[in-house]
Amino acid sequence: MAYSDFTIDRVRHELGITLDFSASLFDQVSPIAASDWLVDTLALMAPMAMANTEKARSEFMVAPILGELVKRLNYGIFVFSGKDFNVGSDQGLVRYCDFLVSRSPESISIQAPVCTIVEAKKEDINGGIAQCIAEMVAAQIFNERKGAAIAEAEFERSEKAAAIAQAQHQQTQAIVKLLSIGLPSEQIALALGVEMAIVQAMVSL
Repeated sequence: MAYSDFTIDRVRHELGITLDFSASLFDQVSPIAASDWLVDTLALMAPMAMANTEKARSEFMVAPILGELVKRLNYGIFVFSGKDFNVGSDQGLVRYCDFLVSRSPESISIQAPVCTIVEAKKEDINGGIAQCIAEMVAAQIFNERKGAAIAEAEFERSEKAAAIAQAQHQQTQAIVKLLSIGLPSEQIALALGVEMAIVQAMVSL
């Protein structure tokens, strides 16, 4: 069992999540203008990403945006790619995550608090929602065990976990649009703005 094996039905029944996609959590997020480096990098990488594999899209499109985020936060966070995140084998919350963002700059081991980022699977955003929710539930459990829960004012527990899924769903949509409509600067800015909002909601202990 792995995060990628979750379905919406499993999320509902096994994790006790109530789905609510009516809310838009980031209407008030301010876009962040991308650096010249990020704009040039995405422009260079886009042809390879569009004509290649899911792994290539991860490396060529998502990773540079996360790299920009690390730099803007003065290297105070760390991004893990493809790292095992085994939180609860009895619940199926095991195996690797596409990306884990830790509020700690430590690279040796994963430190709380963390948030997860899930790629759109084979350009199918809806197909990744269940995996996204499962990984966020795992992150919530991990953070609570380490005493570094995400601030309640930003992200409330239980049924609100589905709203977090919508937030990352929106972030994924912004990145996918980079592939489909020619790397517009406003979409790069939106992706950066949403990522920054998620990371800044994590409590630094």
